[in-house]
Amino acid sequence: MELTTYTISYKTKFGTVSAESDNPADLVGAREKLKDLAKQDPNAIVDTATGQTLLHQAITKPLSPTFTNASRIKLVSMLLQRGADITKKDKAGQTALDLAKKSGNPEILAIFDLFSPTKERTEKLIKSLTSLREQLKKLAQQLTTLKK
Repeated sequence: MELTTYTISYKTKFGTVSAESDNPADLVGAREKLKDLAKQDPNAIVDTATGQTLLHQAITKPLSPTFTNASRIKLVSMLLQRGADITKKDKAGQTALDLAKKSGNPEILAIFDLFSPTKERTEKLIKSLTSLREQLKKLAQQLTTLKK
């Protein structure tokens, strides 16, 4: 007997998010749940068997006519912009960053590079914040002088 797999997908401007099951009853409400996950909790575990987040799956999902590389790039970008944790490990101990490196996809690696904290970026940010703090001090002094 052949097993039928049912799929439900939610198309966003960032790509398609899908859920599959051999029981259509399992998919009731899945579309809204997937939509909410993509928008509200980029670190939610979407596959309890593997412990993978939506970001893990966005990187490893096979390409298809409805899930192109452009869709993958948009979905990964959106999840990272919403705060997805690139260092969160699945049950196999793999992070989304590990999977991105294994994929060898240059566009995905470039996106991860933009969102990866580095010592150089951190130092540059600290320098900018220090400069901003000094500017604010000067403005506060000028305001104090003007009030006198």
